[in-house]
Amino acid sequence: MQFFSCNQAMKIAHLFLVAVSFLLLASSGFAFIPRKTRECYIAGGVCRFFKCSFPLKQYGKCGLIRKCCISARV
Repeated sequence: MQFFSCNQAMKIAHLFLVAVSFLLLASSGFAFIPRKTRECYIAGGVCRFFKCSFPLKQYGKCGLIRKCCISARV
């Protein structure tokens, strides 16, 4: 007994591929979080030992102790 016709199965497969492609595309922008001093500077941030001052927000880390602070985007 067949649950789906060939046409329905192709529609489901295409929908699945579109959903997976969209998730991979959307997540690629959020993948880069600085973990080293050089990566922080490349992202346009500065490294601070304590918390970031007001116009800056924490974006990542510069090693174990320091934080990468970057200007808040509006």
